[in-house]
Amino acid sequence: MAAVLLVSACDTIELPDDKGSITHKQHKVNIRTRTAVGTQPLYPIAVYAFDDTGRCRARQTIESVATPLALSLPSGNYRIVALSGHTAYRLEEPTDVNAAALSMSTENNQAEQPLMRGEAALTVGTSKTSVTLTLAYAVAGMEITLSNIPSAVEAVSVKLNDLPRQLTWNNAYSSPSATLLPCRKNSDGTWSTGTKYVFPNDRSSTVLSISLTEASQTRQYGFTLNSGLKAATPYRLKGSYSTTGDMLIDGEILSIGWNAPFESTFSFGAGQPLPLEPPSSPDDTPTSPNERPRAGSVWKGHHVVAFVENETAEAADLILLSTQGWSNLPSALSTLSPDEAQGLAQTYTEGTLTGWSIPSQETARRLSELYSGEQLAQLNQTLSSLGGEPVYTTYNQKNARYLCEAATMSYAFRLGGGILAAGKTVKNYHLRLVKRVHIKFS
Repeated sequence: MAAVLLVSACDTIELPDDKGSITHKQHKVNIRTRTAVGTQPLYPIAVYAFDDTGRCRARQTIESVATPLALSLPSGNYRIVALSGHTAYRLEEPTDVNAAALSMSTENNQAEQPLMRGEAALTVGTSKTSVTLTLAYAVAGMEITLSNIPSAVEAVSVKLNDLPRQLTWNNAYSSPSATLLPCRKNSDGTWSTGTKYVFPNDRSSTVLSISLTEASQTRQYGFTLNSGLKAATPYRLKGSYSTTGDMLIDGEILSIGWNAPFESTFSFGAGQPLPLEPPSSPDDTPTSPNERPRAGSVWKGHHVVAFVENETAEAADLILLSTQGWSNLPSALSTLSPDEAQGLAQTYTEGTLTGWSIPSQETARRLSELYSGEQLAQLNQTLSSLGGEPVYTTYNQKNARYLCEAATMSYAFRLGGGILAAGKTVKNYHLRLVKRVHIKFS
């Protein structure tokens, strides 16, 4: 179903070879291309040739439609891969066909222009070989517009969970991460993400949440799209906020070069706030109202309460902080072990409690604001009394930064530490896990 785009050029050019390793006779491979009606490629276009061992043997950059394209290759089987629009992404040096080709270049895991990818297999064994290369969209388009947002709201954003951050040369998506789409307020009062491009996912559903910030407080409303996001498919969602508690969403888009639009109608709103962390785990043992847990206190003898939310006379949600901490970790953007932090969260158990998670960006900001200076010293005394590891502000004479937002961002337990995008090569991040527990007062 994907509409295709073919690059215009039919001439030839010789590419430099690795003369130290290629001793066989070279054959010219002409790349024949065309342009689909109503569509234009994004230049430059990068073209690579991989042999049957996965090694990159030749490459060329096509700067414009006038640039001729041909590859000079020895006899053998090859995979030709071309990328268009890749300048909006982080392009990796092609060492192996299974390695990462490119990744999102911003901390928000989205791009400003669409990526197209083409691939063709061919066998070179004669003096004259040709191949037709087809480019198709390798991303999904996403545009969300929200209307009737209360005038007191200062900021709006939309987050999508578990979208890939990387695409390999072998056309595989990897390194799932949260995708943040900030909204801008338009002159007509609506809030819009603009058109952003994200990598597709292979899940059966996609979780979205809308955040409305007002007077330094953030309310979140969520819904589940009962479909994964598909490549070459545009998603244009239009929502209208209602004080009755519903946000009605529908969608339609028509764009040349894309699949038929995905259309969906669903609602969320004021009556359905989305927790900042995974859903609460209920606690079957009622707590005395006279023993209400407070931030920094110990709950049930061996769990540390980071802070309390949604407290009423009958119940409350506790955000627990793990007594165990980890150091010298890479982020989810690392090319070596991007899943290490997430793996620790999935396997961590404290007492009888499982289901711990890496703090969201919102929870990380709350922790950073609550615990600094004297408050952090008191928290560390509590952790020490339970045999836990302290929370660090510095470690090995360096500022200590903790992972959050699915290990794609970091924060610090000090004033002015801020929430920053995690580094790709940094290997000394720290980690503290959290868990939400719902308790009832007897």
